[in-house]
Amino acid sequence: KKLDIMLDKENQNQGYLCGRLFAVLDKIQEDANNIHSIRERYMNSASTTPAMVFATILNLSTHHQEKLNEGKQVFYEKLKQEIISKLDANGFPAHLELQDQGRFFVGYYHQRQAFFMGKENRETEEKVKEKRAAKKAEEEKAAKKRAEKSAERKEMGDYTLSITCTDVKSMTQSLVAGSVSISAPDRSSFDIKA
Repeated sequence: KKLDIMLDKENQNQGYLCGRLFAVLDKIQEDANNIHSIRERYMNSASTTPAMVFATILNLSTHHQEKLNEGKQVFYEKLKQEIISKLDANGFPAHLELQDQGRFFVGYYHQRQAFFMGKENRETEEKVKEKRAAKKAEEEKAAKKRAEKSAERKEMGDYTLSITCTDVKSMTQSLVAGSVSISAPDRSSFDIKA
């Protein structure tokens, strides 16, 4: 299967999935203890003989995960379940062929990059929300000014009606139709300029 250049959540390759799972376990440890001893001690073995290593590092991750806040615990637990549910029902592969070992590393780095992109996207989304809120406030302020000016015009009896036509008859019809839709005060007069 062709590998995409970003995280592929639909990829069912066992090596790719093991790499993704290893990245999650590494990130849990990093968030809990700010160290990468799982990566330093187990990465080579996990990429070649996953069945020999994953039981141990999954057990370790449980202890690391307990140190995280509840939100992160739930996030990582769901992510682990999503990945593990795609693994073969017989468990982790006993041995990964050379190509699948490469896919392990691709899965690992794709998952790591997704963690970083998630943080960048959250920061970008916050900036976009701030800009939208500022723009909305400006629009509301402008709408309020327009409403105030409109109220002033009504009080003063000053109305402007713009019409573009090619002949006098259609202009007169448009003026009458437009002036009927204006709610002018009683005893108002209209001055038609051609």
